Amino acid sequence: MSYILVIVVIATAMMGVISGKYSAPLRLNALEGSARQNTATTFFGPLQEIPDYSKGCVPPLTLLNYTNHPYSGSVDVMIGLNPSNETLLHQFLSDLSNPSSPLYHKYLTKQEFDDMFGGSVPVYQDLIKYLNQNGVTDLQKYSDRMEVSFSASSNQIRNIFGISLTSYDSSNGSFFAPTGIPSLPAAIAGSVSGIAGLSNYSVLLNNYSPFTLQKLQVGYPLNQNVKENGYPIPVNSSSAQYLYGSDMQIAMQEKTLFEQFGYPTNMVEATILWSGEYTGTTKQITSTGGLISPDTYVGPFVPSDIYSYYNETLPPGEPHSKIYAYPINGAPPPGITASYDSTGAYVENTLDLEMLGSTAPGSSIYNVYGYNASTVNLVDAFSSILNPISEYSALDNVSVISNSWGGTDGNCTIWYNDLQEANARGITVLASSGDDADSSASSEYIGSNVSFPASMAYNNFGMVAVGGVSVALNQSLEIASETNWYEPGSITNLSTAVGTTSGISSVFPEPNWQLNSSANSLIQGKGRGVPDISALANNTIMTLTVRGFTYDATNASQGYPFEAVAGTSIASPLLGGVIAEIDHAIETQGTPPLGFLDPTLYIIGTAEYNPVSFSAGTGYYGPTAYNTSLANRPYMPVIHGKNTLYTDRYGYSLLNGWGTINAYNFTSFVMNENFTIMSGLLSGVSDNVNLSGINATSYRADGTVFSSFNASIQQDFYLASSLGTPAFFVQAIIQISGINGTGFAGNFSLQLEMPYKGLYPDLARYQYNSTSVFIPWAFAFNITSILVTKEGYLGSSISARIGSAILSLPAPGAAYIIGRLHYDYFYGDSVVSTGPDGQTGTPGTFSPQFLITGALASKAGVFGPGTRGSILPALLPFKAQEWVVPDSSVIALQITQSGSIGANVAYSSSNNGTWIFSYLQKSLQQGISSYVRGNYVVSFNETGLPFGDSWNVNILGLPPSPSIPANGSYSANVTDGPYQYSAYASNPIYAPTDNGTFIINGQNLSITLHFEKKLYKVTFVESGLPPNVTWSLDIKGIMSTGQILTNTVSVNLTNGTYSYNFSRSSKIYAADQFYGTFTVNGSAISIPIEFFKLKYSVSISESGLPANQNWTIVFNGVKYNLSSIPLVLSLTNGSYNYTVYSVPGYKVLQPTGTFVVSGSAAYLIVEFTSPKTLEYEIEFVLAIIGMVLVASFLFYLLVRKKV
Repeated sequence: MSYILVIVVIATAMMGVISGKYSAPLRLNALEGSARQNTATTFFGPLQEIPDYSKGCVPPLTLLNYTNHPYSGSVDVMIGLNPSNETLLHQFLSDLSNPSSPLYHKYLTKQEFDDMFGGSVPVYQDLIKYLNQNGVTDLQKYSDRMEVSFSASSNQIRNIFGISLTSYDSSNGSFFAPTGIPSLPAAIAGSVSGIAGLSNYSVLLNNYSPFTLQKLQVGYPLNQNVKENGYPIPVNSSSAQYLYGSDMQIAMQEKTLFEQFGYPTNMVEATILWSGEYTGTTKQITSTGGLISPDTYVGPFVPSDIYSYYNETLPPGEPHSKIYAYPINGAPPPGITASYDSTGAYVENTLDLEMLGSTAPGSSIYNVYGYNASTVNLVDAFSSILNPISEYSALDNVSVISNSWGGTDGNCTIWYNDLQEANARGITVLASSGDDADSSASSEYIGSNVSFPASMAYNNFGMVAVGGVSVALNQSLEIASETNWYEPGSITNLSTAVGTTSGISSVFPEPNWQLNSSANSLIQGKGRGVPDISALANNTIMTLTVRGFTYDATNASQGYPFEAVAGTSIASPLLGGVIAEIDHAIETQGTPPLGFLDPTLYIIGTAEYNPVSFSAGTGYYGPTAYNTSLANRPYMPVIHGKNTLYTDRYGYSLLNGWGTINAYNFTSFVMNENFTIMSGLLSGVSDNVNLSGINATSYRADGTVFSSFNASIQQDFYLASSLGTPAFFVQAIIQISGINGTGFAGNFSLQLEMPYKGLYPDLARYQYNSTSVFIPWAFAFNITSILVTKEGYLGSSISARIGSAILSLPAPGAAYIIGRLHYDYFYGDSVVSTGPDGQTGTPGTFSPQFLITGALASKAGVFGPGTRGSILPALLPFKAQEWVVPDSSVIALQITQSGSIGANVAYSSSNNGTWIFSYLQKSLQQGISSYVRGNYVVSFNETGLPFGDSWNVNILGLPPSPSIPANGSYSANVTDGPYQYSAYASNPIYAPTDNGTFIINGQNLSITLHFEKKLYKVTFVESGLPPNVTWSLDIKGIMSTGQILTNTVSVNLTNGTYSYNFSRSSKIYAADQFYGTFTVNGSAISIPIEFFKLKYSVSISESGLPANQNWTIVFNGVKYNLSSIPLVLSLTNGSYNYTVYSVPGYKVLQPTGTFVVSGSAAYLIVEFTSPKTLEYEIEFVLAIIGMVLVASFLFYLLVRKKV
């Protein structure tokens, strides 16, 4: 099902970069007529035409056979200006993305960019003055001086640009466009990068495009268990699985980052879209009593939808993102009116915010939007994010921008310049790749094989294009299967085909980072390949209000109707949230943010999917299922899938790029150094050995003698990723053979086992390198292994040396050698200490080991009399220059790392760290373990509990503490390393604020546990009142706000049920009820407070007409056809105009008037009279008058006669 909002931006001739380094801009033909030289002059000098103004994102027009007339309305315009020092800027962007440059990822702040590369100050000032001179005083200026936006009348446009605007009538509707080439003063024109807004043709095409913007599914699933560790379980309905955004925290291994580095509460993201429009033919009364007329712009989303979605789907305890609406160019604010949108834009805005908040919980998200899909609104939104007004100044620190829209493949110089600025400031900009399944027959087809802005990318800056996959999860919310998102539609209706838009751009050349990667085997220099990476795009459940009725996400798991969508518009914000969390994690450790991500994506992708060869000797051997040189996969390959043009494959594909991201593993390749792990990290392991004699036979598991080798001498250790997860098991081995009186011959080999079998027991395989050696008896030899690392760790390698024999193997992803006796690491959602063979928390499992044992391929080595020698271990601390003599201890059988065991050898410590080994019958000691260790004390102190309560603390891997009284303390003995702990109070209403982890780094540690009542944030969100009307809230026994103007009130409360009531200062507003209850149950909640204007019954009837006589009244602009039955309306206070149509044979006594509703029910009675009735009435009156006159005359005569 499709869900990308598409705008036709540019079709054929698009411009490139204004530098000889890139292709020059292509020019669009003039819209009408031929180009003419404008010789007009102004106070600023002669005007100069801007023939390439269309590089400001104006779509090409064909104006033949269109009826036209002068356009007299106003327009919104943006003028783009080029940055200063463009050559230096291009070089700086090149250095930013070059790992060998000292400026690699040394991003600029906003102020630094404005100072170094902002537009020319004199030109910017002249442009402002010129616009002011032409009557434009209300304009928007931008701090980077690369844009100016304003509204202007058609007459002002004529004066400013020397052109006229013409309105054209097409079969689809009307649009305006310029009739010539715009001009500006020569001192300004040379710096103009583009002009947007001189035509609204793009909006017309978008409004009448053939695709359906809104495709929602309604399902009725069976009731089922709805939570898995706090996460909503996917819903199976009608043979399909429907997913929640928060489920992807687990599926994309993001939860582990939350556990290790916390939630991205300091991160800022933004989305670019537009608000909706109600295009119905009748007025609509909203659920809060408002009135929406046809062709009215409405808000971009209903705020309660977003917060309800977070309440329903995020696990308890996770912070909720804060949503900010940033309207530009007069766009309407969010609110219930959004649910009456006819275009589907509000669904897209809602989807973006729900998905971003699902994978970046606790972050601040800014929805930046104009009032429609015009080019000027889209580029203005981008510029506004980079240059926010003071109210939205937090956007100065934005890290990710997501775009869930697209148009015809092409360039746009205003967007191009903003993209340079964004990448120079370390901002990652993403865009959905599109939804047409690469089929020109699809209703989603936009006129080109890939879409802008996803396709815009260059060597040193650009967009991340995000494709879509269909994901199925298992009960643990891990990915069970992935395939390209593709729904082929029906054979009889090919327009219903939807799926990921992918392919090769015909506008943008193939960037170097694609050309120099394994992706080039498919792209082959033909152009920029799209997409770069993919994410979930199928069957995603939303919370959405439709025409005032809310479909909650949790309906899906409770058997009620629900709303679900599909499309790459899900993928972009989901991935945007993941990138925000990765930025958060690496920035906490001093690594700069990802910024322009494409080069990194392709370097890591090429490393993961580089083919490896398997052989019995040097190279790889073992199972081939794990076909990569990396010990931790940063991407999950999408192997199965297709659409109308392409097929998925192992590695990069034109359908889904590198596949989907494993957030935790990917982070391990981009974090330079992890300062959460400080002690016990090594760069080298060394063992000085003096072997005086050996007497050994190795046996197979079946008890037969293994004749190839007698025994082996091994140096074993583990390499970890930058995040601490074990990655490679390393063995430097001498396989002993040819024992004689002068010494022994052996095969010296270096072997890496991967991936770590403690996590992937069925996938482990080996990388191998070897040579032959001969060692004399009683000759001291040294086995030394060194790990060499490079930034990002993809270039890491391990080398081992005995004398002049040196072996080395690549170890991509390795950050350090594990050198601690007690070693825990993060995996999943907790700290674990699982050893390679399933051991948990056993000291020595991971520390470097030296062993004299059986031959590697045998089961056991049995040693006899004459076996003797000594060992002096040494360790090289991480990034140190001096070797140290470590702590060491005997290896017990259960913690040996070797695949073989030894019998009848005993080890005893001597002076200065030396160990002596010799024959001892029945001894099962295996060797010596070396490590950096100290014995330290961790102390816990408590505050916050009332007298008489108690508490305890559990440290993972150690015995639990006894019950400790309030204000008491507890201490435990620990060694170096990370630990996970949890504290509990005897009174369950109290909880500690400090549960989590601690790290012992060579010194004692004191931790204060502060207990508080468990509090959860309750937010009341008011809607419906105008800004100048106050309201108040009272939570019984908790708080009373008094009269306030803000629309949100927050309070932290413990679990329980609470009563509340609220009121308003203006009695013309009401609510369904002014009181209620709510329950806090282990998580934050949001409660809507919705006001609406009071309405009163107004009865409209007539008098004077015969029964069942039809009559007509137009009341408040609405026409009503009535008869004898009164019309009853529900109206708010106010004045309402009315007009009554005449009825043949009758006269309306008051055909027009104004009716006032003022705080009570009211009645309007329309009086009709018949002309004949009036005639009879006149005749009757005249007759009476005549009779009175006659009577009077007779009386007069009678009186006179008497006189």
